[in-house]
Amino acid sequence: MDLELKSIVKRLHDGQCPNCYNKLSYISNECHGGKLENNGMVAMDQIIKEKHYVYCEICGYKSEAIQIGLKLVPIDRIDENDINWDKKYLEDSILVWGEHGENPFDKDKV
Repeated sequence: MDLELKSIVKRLHDGQCPNCYNKLSYISNECHGGKLENNGMVAMDQIIKEKHYVYCEICGYKSEAIQIGLKLVPIDRIDENDINWDKKYLEDSILVWGEHGENPFDKDKV
């Protein structure tokens, strides 16, 4: 008799719907304000308000999201009791070989 071990837990990625595991879609809304130069170019830009939402087109799941770097993380995936909840997302954005003042994409230095 062959027994096969099966995991009862499926890993849920940040970009997946928790109900049907479909890829999530997003909507972002940002409101900017600032000052202009005499020639009309932007001299100072400030984000006044930003809102992000993720939703599933298949099953109708929706949630507010927070942006960390280039990632959108649904609010319902964040544990409110974990004070270091953002650490794993910030660690993904750290340059490993980057040094202050150096171009990390310069392939001649690698």
